[in-house]
Amino acid sequence: MEILDSAMASPEDSALTNLEHVLLGLYTARCCGGNGAGLGLILPEGRTRFYAYGRQALAEGFRRAGLKAGDEVLLPGFICAEVLASLAVVGAVPRFYLVDDKLCADVTSWDRANPKGARAVVAVNYFGFPQPLDLIREWCRAKGAALIEDNAQGFLSTDGETPLGRRGDLGVFSLRKTLSLPNGAALVDNRPGEMGGNGLSYEKSCGGAEWRYRFKIVLKWVMEWGGLRTVRAVLTGVRTARLAATGEAIPASPPDRESVIPQEAFAPLTSRLLLRCDFCAERARRRNLYQACRELFLGVPEIRPLFGDLPEGVVPQGFPFLYTGMDRSALIRAWWRRGVPILAWPDHLPSAVRERAPEHYHRVMLVPFLW
Repeated sequence: MEILDSAMASPEDSALTNLEHVLLGLYTARCCGGNGAGLGLILPEGRTRFYAYGRQALAEGFRRAGLKAGDEVLLPGFICAEVLASLAVVGAVPRFYLVDDKLCADVTSWDRANPKGARAVVAVNYFGFPQPLDLIREWCRAKGAALIEDNAQGFLSTDGETPLGRRGDLGVFSLRKTLSLPNGAALVDNRPGEMGGNGLSYEKSCGGAEWRYRFKIVLKWVMEWGGLRTVRAVLTGVRTARLAATGEAIPASPPDRESVIPQEAFAPLTSRLLLRCDFCAERARRRNLYQACRELFLGVPEIRPLFGDLPEGVVPQGFPFLYTGMDRSALIRAWWRRGVPILAWPDHLPSAVRERAPEHYHRVMLVPFLW
């Protein structure tokens, strides 16, 4: 870490002159200034159901794909453990496949894995970058399996002219991971016909989520007014308060993450905020932040961008990279001193994957573009 610290030490470094721009872009974004134009192209009326969390939407996707107890689902081992709770809702069984160090699915390994007959395949658009689907779609067609596009991290991204999440039989979105919202997720059924029938219902009050959102917006106004020094002070205060109240500076996932889905309902405030979003501005903000992060980390040892150049149409969730060093905690602390958040992703791999996961599964890290 000595090399890293020396690379960060000079405030005159050209990359670090972008630091305040990067931080304010990360921490002060909010839904305003627009009229929600373009939302219907991604989440079309008649084909979309809204939920509070992506796990709820994915569970409904499994249900609509006809999965029953004991049915097998192929999904990448490089995934958040919480996704398994969506499978638990219908009683389906996960079968994990590999992704390479560019996070592309190794479709050639699926037949060797010899699933008893997967009823569905989950393909993930990691960090808003499109997963190549040609081979996956061909495999699904041959096996009669439903293709579920997990686009939790890719709302607003496109593959050519097609929005991510609209390329499979069903698409899952987690709006709250892209936009500043109390909560929000969606399921789109891309198969012919409208989305009929009743969906899974979640009715627990969302009032707490709305009040936390409003408090966060006040903090964002303070950060924007006060600049870089205020950003650091506010975030340190938030972490200190959380540590005193819960014993955790960063919210911890519950121990039953692989089996229990939150019951919180979709927030009415989320609906109103979506109609105030300027999606063009949000696309530009995220693409500009990605380029700024590329400059910020240029030449920093042991950091290798996962995707390099930003393809046309990609609206990144953050800046993902492989960390080839030995001490992730030291990396996170060093950049946090500058106010730049870095997360290990995912925070927990599925328990069935963790011990035998390829090395690169443990080395992916992310600068998130939203707080």
